[in-house]
Parts: sequence; C-alpha cells; structure tokens
Amino acid sequence: MTDPTRPASPPSPFQPRPAGPRPGGGGCSKPALLGCGAFLVLLGIGAVIFVVKSTDIARWWFHKVEAQVATQLPPDLPAADRERLHAAFAGLDRGLASGKLDPAGLQQLQTQLGQVIGKPNRQLTRQDVAGLTAALERLAGKTSASPATPPGP
Repeated sequence: MTDPTRPASPPSPFQPRPAGPRPGGGGCSKPALLGCGAFLVLLGIGAVIFVVKSTDIARWWFHKVEAQVATQLPPDLPAADRERLHAAFAGLDRGLASGKLDPAGLQQLQTQLGQVIGKPNRQLTRQDVAGLTAALERLAGKTSASPATPPGP
C-alpha cells in the first residue's frame, strides 16, 4: 500500500510523461491534409490538360526534333534532300494537327528518331537522313521516292 504521508516520487527519466493518449489525437494534421488534397487536385488538373493538349505537345516536340536534326545534317547534303526532309516534317505536323496518324507508326518513328539523333553532337550520314525522310513520309501518308523495280517476267 502507498503511504499518504510520503511525497510522490519524481517522474521516471525513461517515461517523463504519463502513458496514455496524446492530446490532439493521432493521424495527419489539418494543414498536411489540405496540402495533400491541393496537390492531388493540381495533379488531376495537370493530367486533364496533358490529355487535352497532347497533340499540341507532340507537335511542339517534333518541331524541336526538326531543329536538332537540322543542326546535325551533313554539310554536303544536297539542298533537294534538305527540302524533302523539311517537307516530310511539315507533312508530319499536318498529320498530327488533323489527328489522322497511326499511333503505332508514330511510336516507331520516335524509336527511329531516338536511334538517329540520340547522341548529341553526332553528325548524321546521308543514309540516316534518307531513312528518316522515308519514315516521316511513310507516316504522313506519302510514298517515299524509291527506285523503280524492273517488271518481272
């Protein structure tokens, strides 16, 4: 039994506060919940904008790619080939704007672009430019100018 005349012992240094529920309860604080909620709302708005503007984003990206390809063209590339490449990028832009491009073909083109221009400060070859132009024209719906095959017997 405890002696009422005896003074209470000091609190233990290992448990300075009495055990029990904390004042204010557990869980997240209101500012943290409001911050997380605001972040989720902004993330949702960003996702909607990305979906709505995906065509414009793709067109912008291909304009940047065209500018990068132009810096990596071989110096001895004929003007006709340069113009054909530019026209192929313009056809791609028109196809993106109209929404009539094949998504699988667009992904293949992106893969080819990554292989061709993936390394910075790399000089493209005439063969690289010809392959890229043909892929752009094929995706945009034009037929690439290829040599005529002789008729079979």
